[in-house]
Amino acid sequence: MVGLIVLAALVLASVLVGFVFRRPIAEAKSAVLAFDDASPQPQRD
Repeated sequence: MVGLIVLAALVLASVLVGFVFRRPIAEAKSAVLAFDDASPQPQRD
């Protein structure tokens, strides 16, 4: 039970940090896609 709460808090914190670091959702999505493809992308913010 405690582990579940800790896990939820960690997920929430990571989502919040990610939101602060990259406000545009589309940019975050493309960054994730580029990371998944593992292809070198010249354009980077």
